[in-house]
Amino acid sequence: MEGQRIRVAISHGDINGIGYELILKIFEDDRLCELCTPILYGSSHVAAFWRNHLGLEQVSWHTITSPQEAKAGVLNLIDCTQGREPYTWVSRGRKLGTVPSWRWSAQ
Repeated sequence: MEGQRIRVAISHGDINGIGYELILKIFEDDRLCELCTPILYGSSHVAAFWRNHLGLEQVSWHTITSPQEAKAGVLNLIDCTQGREPYTWVSRGRKLGTVPSWRWSAQ
């Protein structure tokens, strides 16, 4: 156990909330990965959307299927949805230059 970092589980919360924005902005600075091995439980599809929307292309993650696969020094993501989110993005007609207001619509 010596030398191993503690694994910290992070839930993405409400995908319509500020969870992904906070998580991605926090891991824009990789110093947190020096303290622990973070494991985000969420959606790689939604995380990628928010990364691109926020212009945080430098933020990356290692997709895993179990906590035992987590790598130290990087953000690890367990895709709980496996790309099969039961929702689609629906815009409320906002212009692309502004922060859009989104709602989820069941397929």
